[in-house]
Amino acid sequence: KSYAQICFSKPYYLWVLAAMALAQLAFQPVNLFSVYSAESFGLTMSTYGKYIVVTYSCSLVLAYPLGWLADRFHPLRVGLFALTAYAVVMAIGYFGIVGPASFGIVFLIHGVLSGCYFTGAAALGQLLFPKDKFAQFAAAVVQVLAVGNIVVGPAVGHLLDALGHDYRYTFGGGAVIALAALFATLVVYHRWKKLGGDAGYVAPE
Repeated sequence: KSYAQICFSKPYYLWVLAAMALAQLAFQPVNLFSVYSAESFGLTMSTYGKYIVVTYSCSLVLAYPLGWLADRFHPLRVGLFALTAYAVVMAIGYFGIVGPASFGIVFLIHGVLSGCYFTGAAALGQLLFPKDKFAQFAAAVVQVLAVGNIVVGPAVGHLLDALGHDYRYTFGGGAVIALAALFATLVVYHRWKKLGGDAGYVAPE
């Protein structure tokens, strides 16, 4: 069977595709408009650059511990934690950003938590998809994500135009998509446990 036939005969995989794609899309509203957001809240580009440096430095330091956590507790659990924290912080950002300092702090945490998801959940595909069709399923995730990017970017842009370029909505949008990703990942997590979980998960075909 092709991956498409498996997906539609096993809706579990549709949830996996949705969870993985939505999680990555959750970071897009802030990422796509971060320069405009920084300027609108009064953050200089020099300081913005320094926040970027700190963000990637944190990601570098956290990479090995996150890999250990993923191996120890499973990427699904690490992903769930990162998405939950991200949704909470983005909601706080939507209501709490009032100037350059608060923007900088929330933007920094956004970068660190998105990095935590990408690193901690990096092995999800390898662990959840059938091994002999992994490349097909991995390509399907990329296809779904590409369609999502085509939709999310212009949609957020039009929303910002309609709302007078209030860039707090990029954080609100990130929170909403993160909650959708969290829901889909929870569905995957519960089905993964029923399929054997830590003790003996075998990708259904």
